[in-house]
Amino acid sequence: MTAMMPSSELLIAADLSGAVETAERVRRAIAGLVIGSPPVDFGITVSIGVTTLARSDADWSEALRRADEGLYQAKAAGRNKVVAIPPEDVVRS
Repeated sequence: MTAMMPSSELLIAADLSGAVETAERVRRAIAGLVIGSPPVDFGITVSIGVTTLARSDADWSEALRRADEGLYQAKAAGRNKVVAIPPEDVVRS
């Protein structure tokens, strides 16, 4: 059985490495959950995109777009992953 939930955003006040560490802890904790009751148990995974605010961001929505891009990259890479997108990796148009 496979179920998907829409993406949600979570803002964590940290530098990029701290945010990645926190996201990895969340990912591992969720991956360790077993839902249901025998014989119909199933696990949950989560894909997480991480970024930080940059001084050059016009507002928080630019950081949110980067985090969203990380989320889609994590899903494309097989799910159950954390992908960080640093502000300097973004090509501005």
